[in-house]
Amino acid sequence: MQKWIIKKPNEETNWKYGCLPHKRKIEDLLENGIVVVNKHNGPTSHDIVDLTKKVLNVEKAGHSGTLDPIVCGVLPVTLNNATKMVSLISKQGKQYVCVMHLHQEENERVIKNALLDFVGVVRQMPPVKSAVKREWRNRWVYNIKIIEIKKKDVLFRASVEAGFYMRKLCSDVGEQIGCGANMGKLIRTRAGPFELKDSFCLDEINKIYQNYIKTKDEKDLRKIILPMEDGLKNTPKIVVGDKAIYSICNGVPLYPPAVVKFTDDIKKGDYVAILSVKGEFVAIGESFLDSDDLIKVKNKTVASIQRVLMDVDTYKGISHKGAAL
Repeated sequence: MQKWIIKKPNEETNWKYGCLPHKRKIEDLLENGIVVVNKHNGPTSHDIVDLTKKVLNVEKAGHSGTLDPIVCGVLPVTLNNATKMVSLISKQGKQYVCVMHLHQEENERVIKNALLDFVGVVRQMPPVKSAVKREWRNRWVYNIKIIEIKKKDVLFRASVEAGFYMRKLCSDVGEQIGCGANMGKLIRTRAGPFELKDSFCLDEINKIYQNYIKTKDEKDLRKIILPMEDGLKNTPKIVVGDKAIYSICNGVPLYPPAVVKFTDDIKKGDYVAILSVKGEFVAIGESFLDSDDLIKVKNKTVASIQRVLMDVDTYKGISHKGAAL
């Protein structure tokens, strides 16, 4: 759970510049938004991205973590400018509901013990059919809860680190039990901060968007297109004052005087989200300091600027000379 460390409790913002993320115009949300798609069985994640682009008539889109064609559930899709932040969402944890099919019936206690043995750090070799290089790597399994065991089928929920392969978990559990197993069905119920209840199938998205085109009624469309900032819930964050934003948007590194507050989970080398006082996503930075160091530092570089998400002229009218230094 993130906690904020406040350096400037009385910092104010100029409301002539920028905008609260949830108050953006629809056109701006389509440029800087996220759609949480409830992926159905059949298409690839790339197919879902292409279909989302066509449905919403946007030029660019990207997804935050591949789902196999047979896998359903939560697939956050970033739109246009928001595609710059897709890696920040993909690095966040995932939750799945899975049916593991054993190759023969086994004692329930044996099954439970075998599954729970995999809670913690797990060493995995990605499956032969995967989107990454096949090499051993460690990934966290945060928790596993068995929901039901019915003959050869085991229904369970697992919360895991990004990049963990549920198919491999099923086969490894089957190997440990000694009977063999495979993944029967898999639904992603959470990706980062987005849950299944937040998602919409493509048919719903298309229907609501077409209704907006006809009526210009934004109410339902705003439930579907979320500000890109909603994807930053679990990302380390630094809030900066208005006067620093123009410089940051031009690539000037972030220095201590610009920092208003920050979260307590920043580690040196982490990518951090740099936000305005209004909560707008300004840029992605690479932190040069831990949170503990940021509390006391006065003249060291806080972060370099890796990618700028805010339009460079958004805060141009505010004096910026020396503000990031």
